Amino acid sequence: MMDERPTVSPAVNHDAFQTELDHLRQQITRIDRVNLLWRRGLGLLVIALAIVLVGSTQHTDDTKILRAEKFVLGGATGEPATLFMDHNGQPVFSLNDSHGKSRLALTLTQDGRPRISLRDKDGKRTILMDEGTDGSPALTLFDQREKCRLVLLLKRDGSPYISLFDKNSQVRMTSSVQSNGDSHLYIMNSKDSIAMSIGISENDVESGMTYYDNDGKDRLSMSVMNREPSWSSIRLSDQSGLMRILQYAGRNGSPYTAYFDQNEKPRMTIGNNDGLYRTEKGKFKMRFFDIAGKITHAVPDN
Repeated sequence: MMDERPTVSPAVNHDAFQTELDHLRQQITRIDRVNLLWRRGLGLLVIALAIVLVGSTQHTDDTKILRAEKFVLGGATGEPATLFMDHNGQPVFSLNDSHGKSRLALTLTQDGRPRISLRDKDGKRTILMDEGTDGSPALTLFDQREKCRLVLLLKRDGSPYISLFDKNSQVRMTSSVQSNGDSHLYIMNSKDSIAMSIGISENDVESGMTYYDNDGKDRLSMSVMNREPSWSSIRLSDQSGLMRILQYAGRNGSPYTAYFDQNEKPRMTIGNNDGLYRTEKGKFKMRFFDIAGKITHAVPDN
């Protein structure tokens, strides 16, 4: 009688991860574009007149309205605050240091999403807090070259994500907790593909770890099933990602090993009771199979 073969899955949803990875790449592209637009807007701010009034005070009952393109709050140490319209017609409120450098800016995107940007004394962006197009809040940290190095993201369904980037703003590690309770950790290689994944499923039912080659193929997987019947397994795959060796410890730790051909058909199995092929309790059995999966020889023979 044949038991259900263990899946040796590390409880990782690769399709969902790829979607989030694409989302992160889009966010980095958008951030780089915002950096460029900000530099252009800041250059216009430096050469602009202090205040250009385009209207006059209007009265509607007891309400006073003052219209202008730009307001500057001046003082003995310079212009600590400015309020102006950028080239896209969006309002920008900027807090400046004593040298006139913008250190904090509050603005809205063209579609009305809020954005807060912090900059260092040289005017380089260090922190960006904004909202995605789906309303997901995000916090992005930058290095001295204004390259994205860390992103904290909270999806609308409550799933948190943490992503770390290398010096070229390429994703190297992402960790998340899905809304259903699944937890995942992905480590990426320099070719932008998964090198290792660790996961644990909802309610701690299954946990596992998988290693991948440079082409993103699953080469080594280790998994533990925590529900009854409990088991642990190790799977080795070839360069095509096909399983070639499966080692499995079933009920009561009963060992089992299977060897597969290039079509993932079992050709030899070695095991005790409670392996994929059950034998009498405590008995050892080895089986050989032909290409059609039929048993050609067994030790001991039945």
